[in-house]
Amino acid sequence: ELRALAEFYASNDSKEKFVKDFINAWTKVMNLDRFELIYK
Repeated sequence: ELRALAEFYASNDSKEKFVKDFINAWTKVMNLDRFELIYK
């Protein structure tokens, strides 16, 4: 599975797809890392 992903993103026409996927993943990780210190 990892090899298939690597080959997919290594193709010449997938640069834009890689950038979009990377941005979405980065945003998700950063949002999951946040925590609110509001106690109710």
